[in-house]
Amino acid sequence: MKRQMLKKIANIACVLAVAIAPVASEYCRFIFFQPEEPEGLAEFAKSKKH
Repeated sequence: MKRQMLKKIANIACVLAVAIAPVASEYCRFIFFQPEEPEGLAEFAKSKKH
């Protein structure tokens, strides 16, 4: 009985997570997007290599 109840609750939680996850990313306050490489990144990377 307890195992069946646990499975039912887990299934509901899984369905909710699958339904909400794609939508949740659209409602983030800050959606970070950096379309191009920052200036000086190559030189910075070279300076950090040993």
